[in-house]
Amino acid sequence: MKFCVIVDGYSTGGQYAELFSNKGYKCLHLQSNQDLPDFITKELKREQYEECNVHYELAETFNWIQKYGIPDFILPGSDSGVWIADKLSHEFGLDKRNSSRLSLARRDKFIMGETIEKSGLRSIKQIKTSKIDDIFPWMKEAKVSWPVVVKPLKSGSGEGFSLCQDFEAVQEAFSRLLSSHDLFNQKNYMLLIQEYIVGIEYVVNTVSSKGKHIVSEYCVYDKIINEEGNSLYKSTRFLSRNFQYNSLLNKYVFSVLDALEINYGPAHVEVMIDEYGPVLVEIGARPAGSNMDRFLLHDSYGHSQVDLSVLVYAAPEKFVNAAVNLSDNLQKELVKVYLMSDKNGIIDQIKTDKIRGLPSFRKIELHAKVGDFIKKAKNLEDIIGIVYLQHKEKNLLEKDLEYLNNIDCSEYLLIS
Repeated sequence: MKFCVIVDGYSTGGQYAELFSNKGYKCLHLQSNQDLPDFITKELKREQYEECNVHYELAETFNWIQKYGIPDFILPGSDSGVWIADKLSHEFGLDKRNSSRLSLARRDKFIMGETIEKSGLRSIKQIKTSKIDDIFPWMKEAKVSWPVVVKPLKSGSGEGFSLCQDFEAVQEAFSRLLSSHDLFNQKNYMLLIQEYIVGIEYVVNTVSSKGKHIVSEYCVYDKIINEEGNSLYKSTRFLSRNFQYNSLLNKYVFSVLDALEINYGPAHVEVMIDEYGPVLVEIGARPAGSNMDRFLLHDSYGHSQVDLSVLVYAAPEKFVNAAVNLSDNLQKELVKVYLMSDKNGIIDQIKTDKIRGLPSFRKIELHAKVGDFIKKAKNLEDIIGIVYLQHKEKNLLEKDLEYLNNIDCSEYLLIS
């Protein structure tokens, strides 16, 4: 029996099971730990899996998998599954795997930065600590000035990000984050403090096979920093594969992938470009998140990261052919716009008629419903929905995007 194991098949990684099943594979699902919060685990489509289990002990999990035989491959669907997927792949001696030696460097943002710096790549100046008194000496030694960034070591979706303009703001961030639990319900015993890079943040979504890398999509973020120092996503714009900085980003990002020994599968790489060039913000050894609609990507690019990743594992000869025939041009412009609330409250009404009537409107995904309590947005996990705009005519899409960027949330959301 051909079978595979998907660890934490949530968000975009939740698309794997159906696609691998279509290739003739039975799929097992492994939840990486029992503490993952319900808002993540409720996404699981159990009916798509032969069996689902929760990881506690390595030997126990190994034996559970082994009763089906030796898996063809084990891969993570989201960040929380990276370490155990790497470890199990190593224990089974699988061919298509990433080195378990650097698994932590692919999850812990501090180790990530240290690892690429040792490889001779530019990295963000940083320190990890549980002691606020360590910050001033580090800033002086590293020649870092205000503002600085404080954030958890292993979280995601911008959760916990705090841009601190002074020491008082750092104290507030430490008070709020230290010993709290991150997005994946893991305790923050230490925090990451980094220099603040002023530039434009790009996303490079990659797929690797046998240590060779290709780019599936490029994106650019439109973010704002609110008065509390949180980084809020306004939109994500998808870019053609031959846009002006593609060569610059490819050279840097492929070197990052090599430094972190990502030889197989997808990666979601966030890179800032400033006056000195590219520098890594962070990388996830998994597909791009937000449960990205691969059909919309196909309409714009002719392919998607998830589909290409499936070929790496299930049909490598087809991946080789697909990789050399990727289109460089966008067939349609594509933008994701994030809907969010500017206050706490109970949702009385969600009004989407005007949004749905936009000429470039393609799809809306609502993450909340009438009667739900919602919070003032601080990160991607607080958004109430995503609007997808897609059209062949760029000017038309730009007009719709401007409308969405400028409307008050009261235009689509009534809160009491």
